[in-house]
Amino acid sequence: MFGNIRVLISSFHRELIAYFVRPIWIFEVSFTPIVFVIISFTIFHYYSTEVAYVSYLIIGSAALGLWGSTLFGAGNSITRERFIGTLEYIIGTPSSLQIVVIGKILGSSLMGFVSTIFIFLFVVILANEPISIVSFPAFFTALICTFLSFVSMGVLLGSFFVLTRSATAYYNALSRSIYVLCGAMFPIAILPSWVRPISYILAPTWGIKALKMAAFDSLFSSWCFIKTLLWLLILSVVYLLFSTQIFKKIEDKIREEAKLVEL
Repeated sequence: MFGNIRVLISSFHRELIAYFVRPIWIFEVSFTPIVFVIISFTIFHYYSTEVAYVSYLIIGSAALGLWGSTLFGAGNSITRERFIGTLEYIIGTPSSLQIVVIGKILGSSLMGFVSTIFIFLFVVILANEPISIVSFPAFFTALICTFLSFVSMGVLLGSFFVLTRSATAYYNALSRSIYVLCGAMFPIAILPSWVRPISYILAPTWGIKALKMAAFDSLFSSWCFIKTLLWLLILSVVYLLFSTQIFKKIEDKIREEAKLVEL
């Protein structure tokens, strides 16, 4: 157990270093989210009749930042290890590949939290727009749970990224599709009826719903909020259990056939 914790911390630390040695990380964390907020703010300001659209904007932008960073940790970090030829060595170690991937995703997702801070400061200070949050404790709890739901989904996707050299292509395809399916900025109700069941099996959908409830639902109900978080946690645990089985089978298959380079 302690060995896995050390591996997790080491992977987390290495992912942070990989961010900081790339000068473009400042652009990704600060400038890009602000540009997205400006565009979204313009759309909402002129075309939305929702009085709480600023809260919608913050929640949607924060979800995009968290999801993008999580997906980057799940996809691009594995692609980077494969490119420099160290993925085979990682799998060859006694440590579980899943623990390494979780550490990388946590490091990337932390940078997503930094993006969220930039978004909040920009809207509050520069845009001079009011922020309406019904329950700050509930909002903070929902934010942490949403973060965990994104991480669990990233770990599940990471198991598939190990088996393909096209992780970057899948990353680009998923970066916006999951964001739309989860109802981050636009309600799920506007999606086609056949798409909505997919939304409800995505854990972040329930996290975003909890964030909206805590932010601007005047009829905020503690029981409904708790029930929403329970669905989120159940789905997140299912993702982690499923990903554990997949990683185990992948590692056994790779070690048995020794064909990772050919994938």
